[in-house]
Amino acid sequence: QRIVGSAGATIGNCLHDKAVAPATDVFHLEYVDNFVVIGTNGTAVDALATRGVQALRDKGLVVHEEESSSGSIKVLGWEFDGTVMKPSATRVWRVRLAICRLLQTGRATGKQLEKILGHVTFISLGRREALSIFGDTYTFIRRHYWGPHRLWKSVVRELRIFCGIIPLIWRDLAAPWSTHVQAVDASEWGLGVASAEFNLDEV
Repeated sequence: QRIVGSAGATIGNCLHDKAVAPATDVFHLEYVDNFVVIGTNGTAVDALATRGVQALRDKGLVVHEEESSSGSIKVLGWEFDGTVMKPSATRVWRVRLAICRLLQTGRATGKQLEKILGHVTFISLGRREALSIFGDTYTFIRRHYWGPHRLWKSVVRELRIFCGIIPLIWRDLAAPWSTHVQAVDASEWGLGVASAEFNLDEV
């Protein structure tokens, strides 16, 4: 981040956790060993990416796998096609096939199931409501973490449901904000819903 910052990839146009997205037509992010530049201005995106890559090379770092795309792109395990964001097909199929194999085997340790659920969590980040499927799966992980055990029927059911909704895990980034805010309270026996309407112009 410090190196590319000298080339114009500053904190002001950086897309990072727990911060408002920058109000600019080009922004950047750094993740592990990836330097990504995204935006709606192709010329500005290419210019910042070129300057950033050159700055990295000037410091003696090896830069590889430079990719450039417009309209439809793949980055960090995600696919962006126009305004639609979804997990990459490769990642989705790996997770689905791993779950199918686990269901076929019928036995697992909690640790093995935990690894699969980690990948499930990643591909559900765009539709976090998908994670509401899992309840007994977490309990199974805790109880049988080190020793193999036959998968509970409830765990099998949760995994099958997730496999069924995988095609629905995508999000339209251009969708308008809802004027309704709803909160649901967790309960062992009932359901409580609080709803409030607000004016977007006043927010």
